[in-house]
Amino acid sequence: MKTKRSLLITLSAIILLAAGLLSFKVLDTRLYYSHLEEYLSDHTITDDVYLYRGNASRILLSPTDDPSSVNAILPSEMTEHVYIGFDHFDTMVLDGKKLHAGEDIADLIRSSESVSAQFLAPRGEVLFDGQISFYCLDTLPTLYITTSENAIDIINNTEDDPSVEKPRIEGRMTIVNADGSTDTSDDIVLSKRGNTTFFGYEMKPYNMNLNSPMSLLGMPSGRKWALKANAMDATQLLRNEAAFAASRVGKLSPCPETRYINLYLNGRYNGLYMLSQRVDAKELMGSDSSLDSMNNTLNTPSQMLSSFDETIDDGIQIHGIDLPNEPSDVSGEYLLELDYRYEDEPCYFVCGEPIVVHSPEAASRKELTYIAEKYSAAREAVASDGDYEKYIDVDSFVKMYIIQDFFSQTDIDFASFYFYLGHDGLFHAGPVWDFDLSCGMTAGDPYHEELTRRSRLFVSQKRSCVFLDMLDDSDRFMQKVREYYLDDFSKSYAGYMDSEWKELISDVSTSLDISCLYANISESGRTSLDSAEGLSGWIRDRDEYLTDYYSSSDEYINIIFHFAWGTTAAAVKKGEPLGFLPDDAHPGNDDAFWGDITGFVDSNGDPVDDGYTTSSDTDLYAVYTEDSYAWDSYSLP
Repeated sequence: MKTKRSLLITLSAIILLAAGLLSFKVLDTRLYYSHLEEYLSDHTITDDVYLYRGNASRILLSPTDDPSSVNAILPSEMTEHVYIGFDHFDTMVLDGKKLHAGEDIADLIRSSESVSAQFLAPRGEVLFDGQISFYCLDTLPTLYITTSENAIDIINNTEDDPSVEKPRIEGRMTIVNADGSTDTSDDIVLSKRGNTTFFGYEMKPYNMNLNSPMSLLGMPSGRKWALKANAMDATQLLRNEAAFAASRVGKLSPCPETRYINLYLNGRYNGLYMLSQRVDAKELMGSDSSLDSMNNTLNTPSQMLSSFDETIDDGIQIHGIDLPNEPSDVSGEYLLELDYRYEDEPCYFVCGEPIVVHSPEAASRKELTYIAEKYSAAREAVASDGDYEKYIDVDSFVKMYIIQDFFSQTDIDFASFYFYLGHDGLFHAGPVWDFDLSCGMTAGDPYHEELTRRSRLFVSQKRSCVFLDMLDDSDRFMQKVREYYLDDFSKSYAGYMDSEWKELISDVSTSLDISCLYANISESGRTSLDSAEGLSGWIRDRDEYLTDYYSSSDEYINIIFHFAWGTTAAAVKKGEPLGFLPDDAHPGNDDAFWGDITGFVDSNGDPVDDGYTTSSDTDLYAVYTEDSYAWDSYSLP
């Protein structure tokens, strides 16, 4: 009897335990589904699913416009033993294979191909049914930046208001080579950089300051770095590299060193970037500013906060830091930039054109007066075609003239034109910077392709360009330009194009294609903007044209095209048909604003076509539709 009672008690306990376990399982399942339902209401699988290799950074999936399709963009070092992880799902089925978190999926990855993917709950319910497209980057190193949650959004939402201090966030960066080895790692401060490129595109450029100076990917050691995004079109970064290379080939120094990298922000792919030394980095200029050192020695930080604005001799406006204690000797190096956004900057002067003073950083009244008066004297000498050799380093301006003109850099008279006063007391051109708007791109829109190949940048662009527009009228300067182009630049740059450029194109090809896909960059219809090969062809055509032009410039005449927004020019051979009419020569010809161009007329008002010939410099005028804004704001001859 006791035995039966014991068995009954034991059996009852087992039943109660089983019931309890079942109840716990049901409760746990309900809690799981409740938690999962809450999670999926605010998240997608791109927030939960990740790929990893060993202890390397987690790579998150990238969303697309189609909610049933996601992209997995793998960095160059992730070539084998690729593991998949997820925290809120039970299992997944990838290309028909059931997987748990932590399993190796390398054998299922085929670059640029899509595979079916389902994510399952414990009871087998399908929580996601779609596809994952895998893209495998190769060759280029990877830059990982990790910040606190939502910190990148804080930067990306920086206000377009210079009076509001731009946010700076702390984080950590690691650069990993394609072979999986770590190049460098350091704490950083990240902030916005640029204006049009930052506020006009989803893929943002950034400034990255390291905790301490160090070499990145073999470049000279430095603390200040720039991350330039390839957001505008397919060849934006390649145009910049082509111009930087022209500076290096021509020995126009200093010139920023650059490397291409694939950027991941908090584990998510963010596109192809150019990692570059910054123009305002002391390491690039080769020395510390003695003026900065003296200003910092003579004044406390609290004494370097107040600004002043006044007008000195000849109506020159100066704006800077009202230092109570100024150095007795203010000669030395000054880093300067032509920038029509000058009023956003702490130190500048206006002498015919606005010049921002980047170094010394806290330019005083005495320092600004000194540099502004030297600049005024140099402008006067250049404008009169006088003894300008006493004021400017002519060779550096010859090289800069060729680089700006060769690449048809249409932003030259507005911003990002750097030059400096050297220890020799002369103004030097450089460093080169920002060739986004070149080789057929201007103000974010394509330029007329045939016009850019034959453009004469400084013929019509007479808005001040730091001496270059005036030097264009100097016969002895232009003779140096011709000699340097034919005897040195053309041959040296052609050698670069046949060797290093081809290697670069090969290295970035896959990353560039994937970055364009990620950024939704579509073709513009302009070969120089749509592919590396098209840009290479544009550069070869431009060199062929300029070689002939400089070899026989007496055989060419200038055609200046007038539009409601301004002018642009091309050089054509005397007596030969023009061959084109730039009815889409500039984004100023936006149909929604200016109106359509219906044709061109000469200075007599007679219509012309692309067969037009002339033997002397000629002005041609765009004709707009009568109901357009341009028709009312623009006068024909």
